[in-house]
Parts: sequence; structure tokens; C-alpha cells
Amino acid sequence: MDVKKKIELVATNVIDGFEPKNDMNRNFNDLGMDSLDVFGFVADVEEECSVSVPARLFERIKNVGDVIMGVENLKKVKKNVKICVWKKLVFSVVLLT
Repeated sequence: MDVKKKIELVATNVIDGFEPKNDMNRNFNDLGMDSLDVFGFVADVEEECSVSVPARLFERIKNVGDVIMGVENLKKVKKNVKICVWKKLVFSVVLLT
């Protein structure tokens, strides 16, 4: 399952009355969520998507669409870091042999 579908599923389970087609870009406040609710939602998303959202990004998160975009970007960065580390490791092994 892709990131967007996972987050939509979490949102549907956590946010009362959430409809992905209509509510993706609605502000969390308009969905009846306070900051603690948003924190809990993001924690559920982190667990479901195997990412850790840095605290500095919380101020930028205004709606479910922002969470999807942020997690997709974190996944890309995480993937690129793994590739970079792997290439560095292979390069180091080549130098040693």
C-alpha cells in the first residue's frame, strides 16, 4: 500500500467523519482537531509509515495533505540516504581490496 493510502486510512480511523475526497486540504481545526489530536494523528502515521516526523515540521502541518506530502518527502530522503551509505560502503570495500 502506498503512503497516501496508508495515511488516508489512518485519517479515516482517527478523524471523526473524515472523507478523503473532501477533507484532504481542510485545516485540522475545521475538522474539530486540537493540537493534541494532531500530535496523536501524526504519531499514528509515523508508526504506520515507519518514519519519524521531526518536531520542526509540526508547525508546517495544517491538514492531512501536508502530512502526506511531508511523509512522502521523508521517505525519499530516507531512501536516498540508504543508497548513499550503501554506495559509500561499496566504495570503501573497493578501496580496501
